[in-house]
Amino acid sequence: MSRKKFDEKCYKETMDCLHASDDVLEEVLKMTENKNAEGDKIQDNGQETRNRSKYDKNNDSQNRHWHPARVAAAAVVLCAVAGTMFSTEISTYAEEAIHFIEAKLSPASESDVETFADAALGDKSISTNHAERTNSSGEVLDDPDSQRVAVDSVTANELLSGNVQNVDATVEVGGYTFDFEQLVVDKNGNGMLSYTISNPDGVKDWYESGYGEINFNWYSNPNGGLVNPTIYSESGEELDSRLLLRSDISTDTELHVVACFTGNLQENEGIRLDLIKAKDNEDAGQWTVLDQKSVSFDVTDKLDGVALTDENGDTAEVSPIGLTMSDTADENIENVPDNITLKYTDGTEYVIDGEDAYNTIVSLKDSGKSWYVFNRLVDTGKIQSLDIKGHYCNFEDESQENYDRIYTIAE
Repeated sequence: MSRKKFDEKCYKETMDCLHASDDVLEEVLKMTENKNAEGDKIQDNGQETRNRSKYDKNNDSQNRHWHPARVAAAAVVLCAVAGTMFSTEISTYAEEAIHFIEAKLSPASESDVETFADAALGDKSISTNHAERTNSSGEVLDDPDSQRVAVDSVTANELLSGNVQNVDATVEVGGYTFDFEQLVVDKNGNGMLSYTISNPDGVKDWYESGYGEINFNWYSNPNGGLVNPTIYSESGEELDSRLLLRSDISTDTELHVVACFTGNLQENEGIRLDLIKAKDNEDAGQWTVLDQKSVSFDVTDKLDGVALTDENGDTAEVSPIGLTMSDTADENIENVPDNITLKYTDGTEYVIDGEDAYNTIVSLKDSGKSWYVFNRLVDTGKIQSLDIKGHYCNFEDESQENYDRIYTIAE
């Protein structure tokens, strides 16, 4: 499939822009207002307390109807807004200093597919523990449990062979080496990228934030550190992503990670990953970029999914790594799924998200569409139905209406 080459000029122009949907900006406003009302202070204690899974459950009443994906996206934008409010500016970084690298992709072998599936979707590498959170009253919140399952090597190759790509690229950023390994993306924009971050002096200034995710707190190091890697579509739209640690093989000098991402990635688009080392320049009221690389991945062989529909004609598509759904609800009505379950023909089921289970890595809702990246491999040939229980929140009269929707294989 032929596509246009990566547009560096377009990329550089988008570097100074912050893109967010109306839904996300609405949540930013809500979050800002609630923070002002509570008089909370921003604390830099190395522990991020966001919860992406259940803002509308087991939480304060003011957050009860917030969709978790919108809040997650809004949190990112809010950080950017807060930075502006506190006169924090990004220093100018010469365009010629940004290095662009194009990764070479090739089909992964059966053994590589098995290794990748076991690392990204299996039960051996990534922790399911979640950090303890409290509400504004100091009460401990009951976060849902997460479970991972073992990967069958035969099934992994049946579902993923031809779509998992070996990545040939090694990038140096501020003394750190990024060695890329495998990549898989489905046709709806759900994807996973495995790589290793190494430094002989130690990979520093990072912390675990629950469910296997890690984040970098570069701002705490006066000499600077790595910023959380950011993934974009080829057209410049930032994708929602989480970086998971493979704790079973990581060391002080090597972090083995899997970046999981999702968003409005078109079927014919590739992705790019921005890698930045920066430091906080408090005296100048800005943060300074010390080194920056941008790696592009020209993904053409993407995973297919199984199409499903409900009685209202709403559609969903399930690939082995993710779920994407349309939502035809009125713009003044928020659709809040309380339980999302895949049911299989053998009688077993996979609770993707529920009151007592959080088995998704990344979830996002934007412009009448929802995405979920799975924490396990889904055998799409055994899907019977997708069952969703939830409620609609009417923003105008604050009423609720429960629903029970069943999606079956489209004929």
